[in-house]
Amino acid sequence: MIGFVGKILISKNSKQKVNFFEYLNQLAAFTNVSNIILLLALLGLFVQGFNALKFAFILLVITKINSLTGLTYSIVSGNQKGKIDKLHVAVLANFSYYLVSYVISKVLL
Repeated sequence: MIGFVGKILISKNSKQKVNFFEYLNQLAAFTNVSNIILLLALLGLFVQGFNALKFAFILLVITKINSLTGLTYSIVSGNQKGKIDKLHVAVLANFSYYLVSYVISKVLL
């Protein structure tokens, strides 16, 4: 939702409307590699057990970086011109993502 709101902020002035399902399709295209890497990490954990914990941690870090890169690129891709610069919206979306994650972790833990 954070990326979709960012995409709407960028395309406020353009006549092109942002469709939620088109945005999700674009985001999925950018982050499919993350799902494959995550599957490899889980497979390594099932096969090796605790011996593969370092390997799984490295793969999870790569997955996180790829997911945030996909989120950022899904926001800034396209020809929309808005009142707010694309770079500022992308930074704001990433900051919002971390803020929401922090709040959720504090509530649940």
